[in-house]
Amino acid sequence: MLTLCHSLVSGGSAHFFGWGTLNVARLLVPVLVGVGGAFDVDAGLNKRAPRLSHSRALEFVSTDDGPPRVLEALHQEHGGSRVADRASIDEPDEMRFGRSDVANAPDRLRIVHFVREYCGPDTSSGVPRALFHLAAAQRRLGHEVRVLHDVWASNQQPVVNTAHRARRLAARISEATCHISASLRDAVVATRPDVVHLHSIHVPQNVGIAAALVKAGIPYCVSVHNGLSTLTRQRGRLRKWAFRLLWEQQYLDAAAFVHAVSPQEQHDLRAYGIRVPIVVAPNGVDASALPRPANARALVSRVPALEGRRVFLFVGRLDPHPKGLDLLIQAFAAASLENAALVLVGPDWKGGRQPLEALTARCGVSDRVVFMGEVHGTDHADVVAGGDVFVHTSRWEGVSLAVLEAAAWRKPCLLTATADPLQQLGRGGGAVVVQPTIADIALGLRQMAALSNEQLRDMGTCAHQVVTNTFNWGNSAATVVGAYREFAPSASRITVA
Repeated sequence: MLTLCHSLVSGGSAHFFGWGTLNVARLLVPVLVGVGGAFDVDAGLNKRAPRLSHSRALEFVSTDDGPPRVLEALHQEHGGSRVADRASIDEPDEMRFGRSDVANAPDRLRIVHFVREYCGPDTSSGVPRALFHLAAAQRRLGHEVRVLHDVWASNQQPVVNTAHRARRLAARISEATCHISASLRDAVVATRPDVVHLHSIHVPQNVGIAAALVKAGIPYCVSVHNGLSTLTRQRGRLRKWAFRLLWEQQYLDAAAFVHAVSPQEQHDLRAYGIRVPIVVAPNGVDASALPRPANARALVSRVPALEGRRVFLFVGRLDPHPKGLDLLIQAFAAASLENAALVLVGPDWKGGRQPLEALTARCGVSDRVVFMGEVHGTDHADVVAGGDVFVHTSRWEGVSLAVLEAAAWRKPCLLTATADPLQQLGRGGGAVVVQPTIADIALGLRQMAALSNEQLRDMGTCAHQVVTNTFNWGNSAATVVGAYREFAPSASRITVA
């Protein structure tokens, strides 16, 4: 057993909590005991914390460090934000985002993006995935791009000890006050970017960053990512109303512009009261960069019961209400397709899988509905290749990357009207489009089940042509960069050669 006193760990109690958590596996001892300031108390140098605090493992708020100092140190070291990717600096970043010949681009911009979650092509959330592709496309246009993300938001571990409680408390206090750490402020401001692009809505860190940018005279813009649709605003509306009243309206009013992914989102933003310019640039897809399926029978190999069945496939987070998965399961039961199966692929989202499994049992289709975990890369491509029809029955949606990728992989689609990207797949013959009701979705399932394999292949070809011709990341990146130049004062000083 190894006993540690926090005074022996440089930096005080804040660093002790993190040091013990990060290094316990390297100490080669079966038990690690942190005694905190107990020795100081026994020696009469400090008073013991009040019973109310130490009985709840919150002694750190009563230490000589004091709550502000401890919470700030914890937030800086473990709950703050850090540079996730540095364009044209780190080789791993160039491997992820692609290289750009910035030395030969006299009109290049210095662009900084910020998102709470980790940004990558295989993340389950659509916002950081969209940001990844947008940033990569901007780099290919020759611009200098950095992407920052919030470490704490990307690593929400269960609360199992005092260190985790402290870090979570630090993050919550920081969010409640829209406080950002000095390290994040310096990472954003010190490099003097031409523009900072903030992502998502109702994010306290964004408000804090924006305040620092206004003070430094650096323009910023905001991508809402469909977070202000009429239905989305109804979830937690009292909390969102208070946040808007206290912080967010002023933050949005000071933006150079707001980015929308569709005309419908532009309409929703105006209805919400956005007064600054709104720039529409949809999400895109790069079909040539998608992984190619290596084994079209991989899905059947995973689930042999799918052999010989018409497979309807959903890929995305298992969030029942917004994704309309409750409607889909009930519609699948109502359609009475004995030779069909429904496969739901994606991560559990805030406990959404359990009620969906219960609904499946109540509807009597547990033997024909398969829940599969999250898949990435070639496995993702193989699973999609094994499906016959891609299904997305969202109640509300922006421009879904999952739908665009499925269409790029030549999959015929069954979509609700809100899930059809800019209503293009239905018009182009790549999808059957229905309303988000049980009866209409059931009708669409029967219609797709009645089509021959050849008809489905033809529909998949149409879907591929629509998305490759209409949804291009290069075009969207160019539109957003043009908006930087038009609406952001410092970016407009960069003249195009």
